[in-house]
Amino acid sequence: FMDLAIKNSLDLSKVKTGVPAYDQRLKAFQTFCNSKKMEVGLDSLKKYVSDDSLSVSTKKTTKTALLQALRKVYKHYPKELKDLEEGFKEIKTGKRQTIGIDFSECYSEKEIDFIIQALAKKTPSKKFNTDIQRFKKLSLIVWTFFNTGLRISELLSIRLDRIHLNGIAKLTVSGKGKKEREIFLPRNKVDEIKKVFKSKTYLFENNNGKKLDRINLTKLLKAEIESIFPEKNFHPHLLRHSFATNQIISKKKSVKSISTYLGHSTTAITQDLYVHDNLEYSDLFKEEK
Repeated sequence: FMDLAIKNSLDLSKVKTGVPAYDQRLKAFQTFCNSKKMEVGLDSLKKYVSDDSLSVSTKKTTKTALLQALRKVYKHYPKELKDLEEGFKEIKTGKRQTIGIDFSECYSEKEIDFIIQALAKKTPSKKFNTDIQRFKKLSLIVWTFFNTGLRISELLSIRLDRIHLNGIAKLTVSGKGKKEREIFLPRNKVDEIKKVFKSKTYLFENNNGKKLDRINLTKLLKAEIESIFPEKNFHPHLLRHSFATNQIISKKKSVKSISTYLGHSTTAITQDLYVHDNLEYSDLFKEEK
């Protein structure tokens, strides 16, 4: 940003906008800057919004939150603030999905099974990676994505203490707006994941017992899955879309039930994304014989 912000080592986690959702995004962006050893600024924001694993909504909210925070910080520096606001206009976060998902871009159940089997059979090179379970772990992550429809942030945040085991496993996840909902999995699958990942706090952990990094995981999955199906442009959200289309189209589940399970704020979002109803001539008129 401007020299003033850099000189003062702006710490966004200490700036309060008055909007909880914005303050949460500020903390997340500050963490991102710290992890990349970057100053809070236009360059770091540009890098942040270029991450394909983030939703357009998250990018837009972060950008707005940052601008609101800087308006507070620069309230006595109108000229600098005006320059900042001009710089913000140049940063594009993309457009929200306004048309339905192209089903051909999603993975079918057979394709997912093929991916899972291919990953599970693959052996990592000891020269570059000492984790002999690397590809088995990726296969379990893909399986969980496709069978839950979770967002990547939700999947990586599953805590063991939020899993209730009975005949089945009920997972309590916190989605957008910290809205909680229940996800179901077979108990034996959860036991398998815990055994392979040696889980202690989170269901999916790295070898140091920490939560998996979203960006690194996305890169790994993209490289492996696109080597199997190069015609599809992989991103984690595509597995969420694949879950929804499989449930609605193949298994004939109701839009309402899928909307609730996915954590959509309204059924209209689910309807617009996954239900493509068009009237055909045959629906309107009987053919003359």
